[in-house]
Amino acid sequence: MKRGLSAAIGSWAWSAQAHGFGERYDLPLPLSWWVTGAVLTVFLTFLGSLWLLRKAPSFSSSSSLRPSKALPSSDEPAPRWAGALGVFFLALAVVSALWGTSDPLMNLAPTLIWIVAWQGMSFVVVLLGNVWPALDPFRQLHRWLKPPPIFRTWAPALGVWPATTLLLLWSALEVIYPLATTPFKVGCALLCWMMVSLWGQHLWGKAWHANADFVSLYLAWMGRLSLLGRPAPTESDSAKPGQLGFVMAMLSTVLFDGLHGGSGWLVFEAFMRRGLTTAIDPNGYAIGTCGLLGVWLVQCAGYGLVCHITAWTSGTGNMRSWAVPWLPTLVPIAVAYNVAHNFSIMVIQGQSFVQLLSDPWGRQWNVLGTATWYPDIGLLDAEVNWYIALTSIVVGHMVSVVMAHRVAMGLAPRRVFQATWPLTLWMLSLTALSLYILADPMTNGV
Repeated sequence: MKRGLSAAIGSWAWSAQAHGFGERYDLPLPLSWWVTGAVLTVFLTFLGSLWLLRKAPSFSSSSSLRPSKALPSSDEPAPRWAGALGVFFLALAVVSALWGTSDPLMNLAPTLIWIVAWQGMSFVVVLLGNVWPALDPFRQLHRWLKPPPIFRTWAPALGVWPATTLLLLWSALEVIYPLATTPFKVGCALLCWMMVSLWGQHLWGKAWHANADFVSLYLAWMGRLSLLGRPAPTESDSAKPGQLGFVMAMLSTVLFDGLHGGSGWLVFEAFMRRGLTTAIDPNGYAIGTCGLLGVWLVQCAGYGLVCHITAWTSGTGNMRSWAVPWLPTLVPIAVAYNVAHNFSIMVIQGQSFVQLLSDPWGRQWNVLGTATWYPDIGLLDAEVNWYIALTSIVVGHMVSVVMAHRVAMGLAPRRVFQATWPLTLWMLSLTALSLYILADPMTNGV
């Protein structure tokens, strides 16, 4: 009976797809009221920034957001136990995925990779700073092998486009394709990424992590908003080719994750089916990929248009002169979306990690004595989830508005209002859109 309860808990968590709520929740007020209140709060933050931050120090384009190291080096010192711990869990995940049960709820690999490593680490770096370089098992394996890099430099024109492409691919594997629910495929994906990562480090050394390793780059950006991270004298990397696309991918992939689980997606899918028969795309993979790329392209175009309007209204610089320094100020929004969409699934399904450590292969073991540890699904109900998500989205946009204002003070000190209102308008629309997407699966479109 307990096993059945555990499976039901896991089924609820996986069906939530890390972006919604597992049960219907009737909001105490109409959704439009919540959205209006959230938008007004962000707008009042904009007005307050114009009045209260008139004499505050401005942020430069290279120091607007830098509490922790932005681009970690592969040769920076790290505790030996940390890297060894990362390698141990990597090996455990691979072995569990390839030789354990095919049930994703009873196999350690899916929970370890998707919940603990991917989602959990993003929360850790926001709190403690970018600790991933020390724990990165692929980086540690390269340290043990010690092969000298073949190429000394990375092609500047290539920028971080490889990391951007891989981040979009990773999101597609997580949301569109059934990789997460098939432990064997998870194990094969880990082995493939291990080979790619080791070859990349062998070819380019630490430049691989700064330009192509999407996990390292993603966590480095998230770690820039670290609450406890120490400042580091690193140079700005926002001007690299592809950085705009990467940061927009950080925002777009989470938005698409929520959109894919809502009623709006059914409308989009039905529209796409008119020109794409079921025989050509029976599983909806092509439609899903188009949707993901479409959300990303719209976000990139929207941000570019905002920066172009800013340059015109402020009479300062051009689109690039605003797009580059403003990129780090979007990180709070990415962190907010991550909390809003993933916190509940991490807390609920993350509890299973303790249980699965005793039986990683699903063989009825109890190695650590925790096999009878079952998740408490009442720890976070839909009401608590809603308020956590609402707060994180509003606060994230408020922080971004204040940071963007301070950047504008350094670039156009006499025309701050003209410089910041286009970006603020864009952020207000994102606030409303993200709340509607988040609430749609919970309220069933009501």
